[in-house]
Amino acid sequence: MKKRTLIYQLLIGAWLLGGCSGPSGPAVEVTFTPNEAIAKAVRESRQTDFPGKAGEIAGIIKGGGPSPGIRVPGSFISSAEKLDDSVYLVTLTEKWSAKDFRTEGAAPDWDLSYSWQYEVSPSEVKLVQEGGDFPPQHVE
Repeated sequence: MKKRTLIYQLLIGAWLLGGCSGPSGPAVEVTFTPNEAIAKAVRESRQTDFPGKAGEIAGIIKGGGPSPGIRVPGSFISSAEKLDDSVYLVTLTEKWSAKDFRTEGAAPDWDLSYSWQYEVSPSEVKLVQEGGDFPPQHVE
């Protein structure tokens, strides 16, 4: 009988210590950062010339036209604005000089730009708006 009582006490003790105990530490909150949202938008939209985090880089905007297409020096800008807990509005903007875009005749001396805006969450990238000046990619 003492043996059976000891077994029950051990089982109850193990149950109390293991099965009924609370979390073993503080809850870990998983966060979705602005740079993670930007990286996700760049990757999933296939806009690979843009930086994968907030910032601006110089590059060549590849446009349409007869092969190999036009090439315009410009810059690529990535930014993110928080909309909700884990949702960001990611804006990808390309800028270029009007002088570099137009080869014949006198071109104005100012910058042009075109932007894409995406609503980005950990599970989705959705294009919500695009627009701006006529971009090099639309040249035929």
